[in-house]
Amino acid sequence: MLEIVAGQPRQAFMYFLRDEQGATATEYAIMLVLIIMVALLTIVFLGQKVDGAFQKFVDLFNP
Repeated sequence: MLEIVAGQPRQAFMYFLRDEQGATATEYAIMLVLIIMVALLTIVFLGQKVDGAFQKFVDLFNP
C-alpha cells in the first residue's frame, strides 16, 4: 500500500476507505466482545440461581 500511494495523501486515504480487510477484523472484534459479554452475563445470572439452589439443598441437611 505505501509503495503505491507514497507521497499522495489523498490517494492513500481513498485506498484506506476502499480497503475491506480492516472492516473484517473490526467485525470479528465486535462479535468477540459481544460473545464474551453474553457469556459473562449468563454466568453471573445462572451462578446466582445455582448458588441459591445449592444453598436450599444444604439447608435441608443442616437443620
